[in-house]
Amino acid sequence: MRRFLVSGRVALIAAAFDAVVQAMSGMMSITGEENGPPARVGASIGDIGGSLFAAVGILAALTNRSNTGRGSHVDVAMFDCQIAILENAIARFVNAGDQPRRLGSRHPLIAPFQAFPTKDDPIVVCVDTEVQCHRFCETIGRSDLVQRTSFRDSNERAHHHAELEPELVAALAKRSRDDWLTAFAAADVPAGPVNEIAAAVDDPQLRARDMIGDVEGSGVFVRQPARFSTYSNMRERPAPSLGEHTETILREYGYSVDEILAMRADGAI
Repeated sequence: MRRFLVSGRVALIAAAFDAVVQAMSGMMSITGEENGPPARVGASIGDIGGSLFAAVGILAALTNRSNTGRGSHVDVAMFDCQIAILENAIARFVNAGDQPRRLGSRHPLIAPFQAFPTKDDPIVVCVDTEVQCHRFCETIGRSDLVQRTSFRDSNERAHHHAELEPELVAALAKRSRDDWLTAFAAADVPAGPVNEIAAAVDDPQLRARDMIGDVEGSGVFVRQPARFSTYSNMRERPAPSLGEHTETILREYGYSVDEILAMRADGAI
């Protein structure tokens, strides 16, 4: 653990663990129910964000090397990555002085854009345009809502969210989740079920995309989501153990067996 002086205070910085990075970046301060305590995002978004930005940086460096012949040192910090992922929360604060806070499932700038209960199971509705809002209100039998001055556009609806939400909750409680999803699909209103993990894994879209399966006998995992036209039958393998491919790579670069054995004897590999 290291000590740093931050704004006149001593901050103790531990190793870069996911929860530590989520906490320090402010991610936990905007995650959770409005009147609840800070919450960690349910997946390791700190670890994943750092890994993805590192991969992008490495690919950019390799492309630059192909173009210029020069290598690069790629410097990626998990904390920086988590700050970048915060997107509008950081932008709103540094540009307008807004103090982002926990809002549950709803969006800070757009409404309605959140999870709602129904007669049985919850759904998420994401209304992003005025056309969608009119279709949504018509579908739930509340076309009158868009006639109110306080709900005339997304900014006003977000500002008057406390007034709008009870109206929508009451309307959506009249029918089941599946009824609403069918109706919203017909009306071209973005909506979806709030699935538990078991339901998500069983989703027909995942099966159609072959997203979950055996990885070379090492177990059943989620496959990587990118699909390539040039690698239609790409096989996925488990991560290699430390040094597993060292000799193979050295041979590919022209080193002889004797040279490799000498490097191993010297402790170079």
